Amino acid sequence: MVGLWAAVVVADGLLLRTHLLGESYLFVSLVVGVLASAVLLPLHYGYGVGPSGRVHLATGPEGRSLTSRTLSGTRTLDLNRLTRVRRLEARDRWGGIIDELRLQDAYGVRLVVGKAQQEIDRAVRQAVESAPSRPDHLAVEVTEHARTRLGLAPGPRPRRRILHRLSGSLLLATALPLLGVAGFVVTDVLARAGA
Repeated sequence: MVGLWAAVVVADGLLLRTHLLGESYLFVSLVVGVLASAVLLPLHYGYGVGPSGRVHLATGPEGRSLTSRTLSGTRTLDLNRLTRVRRLEARDRWGGIIDELRLQDAYGVRLVVGKAQQEIDRAVRQAVESAPSRPDHLAVEVTEHARTRLGLAPGPRPRRRILHRLSGSLLLATALPLLGVAGFVVTDVLARAGA
């Protein structure tokens, strides 16, 4: 997807430079960048898709794992090899709250767990608490904000919670147009390079 975005940006810039397209087509790179971001972010983090995109907890002889259907296919995260737990809290466009855990295991598998999945939060908390006793001694990096959702730390003060939601909302608001703005700037530079 990144390669396709880069190809569109370069082609748009070169076509503008050679005057095969008018300057009104400079927006093409912007639109393609925003669309690429809308696909790349869910791919990178492992957001569930469709009715079966909910995260499922599985327990087997090797331990516990989380599985979800994502844009890139079914992902299974090994809780026994959990290495990172982060939390994003933000306002959504309808005034509700986005509250998600972003998990990663030692194999590089990433998965997002949305709010209201208490059974999964308990399993993640147990994985974090049992990490020091694991034979592989892999440390689990857990942000303080994620610790509060998992019940491993006291909840934040109201001002701190507002700050988390504001910073999460700003992060989401800037992440989507980032590739679009970058594409627009690069296309403009390419188009003007020979002028």
